[in-house]
Amino acid sequence: LALFVHSLERDSGICAVITCGDFNSPPWFSCTRELKHQGLRDVWQHTRRFGGTFPSHEQAIGMPFIGKCFRKLLRLDYIFLYGGVVCKIAYVYDGCSDASLASDHLPVCAVLFIDNTKNREQK
Repeated sequence: LALFVHSLERDSGICAVITCGDFNSPPWFSCTRELKHQGLRDVWQHTRRFGGTFPSHEQAIGMPFIGKCFRKLLRLDYIFLYGGVVCKIAYVYDGCSDASLASDHLPVCAVLFIDNTKNREQK
C-alpha cells in the first residue's frame, strides 16, 4: 500500500492521499507500523479519546454477559494521510446505538483539509 501511495506522487503528481478502512491490524502489528515507517500519518494522534474501534457491541464477540468489558478493546480501523492532507480533528463515533449495530466496528471520523501549497510550489 505504501509503495502504491508513493507511486501516485511519483508517476501522476498526486500529492495528497487519504487511505482509510478496516485494516484488521492493531497498532503493534508489523503491517501497521510499516505504513507509518513509509511516511503515512495516522490520524489517531488527533483524537482525544482512548479505546478502540472493535468490537462495537458485546454481541459482536458472542459474549453478551461479559462482552461489555471487551467493547472497544482493539483499534483495527484507520485513516492514514500522505502528502498535503492535514487533519484538524479525529474521533471514533459512538454517539448512538445505530453506530454500534450497523457494524462490528465503530467508524473513525476526521475533519481533513487539502494543503495545495505543495502542489503550487511544484508548478
